Amino acid sequence: MAKAILFDMDGILIKSEPLWRESKNIILERHGLGKFSHIPMGTMGMTNKEAMETIMQISGLGGDVNTLVEERASIVLSLAEQKLELFEGVKELIAEAKEKGMRTAVATASPQRILDWVLERFEMRGMFDGYANGDNGVRGKPNPDIFLRAAEAIGVPPEECVVIEDAPHGIEAARRAGMKCIAVTNSYPRERLSGAGLIVSGLREISAEELMGW
Repeated sequence: MAKAILFDMDGILIKSEPLWRESKNIILERHGLGKFSHIPMGTMGMTNKEAMETIMQISGLGGDVNTLVEERASIVLSLAEQKLELFEGVKELIAEAKEKGMRTAVATASPQRILDWVLERFEMRGMFDGYANGDNGVRGKPNPDIFLRAAEAIGVPPEECVVIEDAPHGIEAARRAGMKCIAVTNSYPRERLSGAGLIVSGLREISAEELMGW
């Protein structure tokens, strides 16, 4: 029986994946490397630092990685101010989970800075019981670290947690953490999400009551 829901943030709570792609392109163009902007770099699910290290390796971008990480985060927040939205059904599912006595947490590879901004912008600060982010040297997905930290933060064993994800790396991270996983086709087609126990097209197809039976 599931007692907790762990929500990925980018691509599940918020429509932010396009902003991360755009921020990568802006960084590359600023540094004269725009020719690499069209190349997929497979960074979804990585921490911001891991993603930047990958971008630097593929494109030859030079500089201090921590400085570039902060520059990219600032770009993402600037873009978010203009056009970031919540996915449909987010607050309703969280509220239902609370009514059913389930614990909830955000488990994101994004940095604390962006997590805090999202919680304030969408008035969600008090909606979750715990959080885990990609800061403090934690390994990004497909490593299980972020999900395990989120489960620990809310005091629920991994086997009693259900993860909601949008990406193959996140699904694999949930599997490695010993957690069940539901995938939403917000970022990838169904065939790329086959490792999940259930695949849906949106959060409104999920009910907390159903998840409790997992």
